[in-house]
Amino acid sequence: MEMKRTIQVYLAAAAVAFALIGINAMIHPAAAVAGIGLRPDGVAGLNEIRASYGGLQLAIALVAATGLVWRPARLPALAVSTVLCAGMALSRLVSLVVDGLPPAPMLLWLSLELLATVVGAALLVRNRHHLAPAVQRRRAHSPETAETASIDE
Repeated sequence: MEMKRTIQVYLAAAAVAFALIGINAMIHPAAAVAGIGLRPDGVAGLNEIRASYGGLQLAIALVAATGLVWRPARLPALAVSTVLCAGMALSRLVSLVVDGLPPAPMLLWLSLELLATVVGAALLVRNRHHLAPAVQRRRAHSPETAETASIDE
């Protein structure tokens, strides 16, 4: 499969997965988190679930979908999706060390987040040459001095 298509598949899978999680949490907040051991405590709990598991997940889906349909946003969307999955996986690994072994559903989420992180990072590394020219063009047109520009390199 060519690299462009692989990135599109990654972004499509991310968009669909995050959208499904987000929609479910927006519509059925208590049920969405019941399987992971959380229970909302009144309106504040429902509000937090809708924000963190609903709105945030839908925003991540929107980033991935934007990269899927708008070529200039493809690699930035891939980078954002990869970093967000890495953050979630790292948080679960910290919890595993600090809190102990979680239930099986949490290990499944960890596995998926690690997989998404590794695949996304590999795609970014394989496409780093596409990122470099854009950075170089920006620097070439920047009014910065050579000394200031070399700090960023």
